[in-house]
Amino acid sequence: MHGLFLGTAKKMVKIWRTTICDLTHELYLTDADLKEMQKEANDIILPAQYTPINQKIASDFSDLKADEWRTWCLALSPLLLKSRLPVRHCLG
Repeated sequence: MHGLFLGTAKKMVKIWRTTICDLTHELYLTDADLKEMQKEANDIILPAQYTPINQKIASDFSDLKADEWRTWCLALSPLLLKSRLPVRHCLG
């Protein structure tokens, strides 16, 4: 669990936060995107097995634990990234 959720997920967020999109000439995920995603995440009712991510998206995913990365990967990112990343980044 730690390898996937602490390693891969964290690396993908870092890439999206530091790479400029060819189409928009902006970062894939801006500070404004993070704030909007946090607001949306706060309104999502998570199943009991997921750990809430309270204000950690807006603070650039700071200090997320493995179980919080699991929440991000499995429950939140499919909903929150769909309208923010190019389609090719969202395909599984």
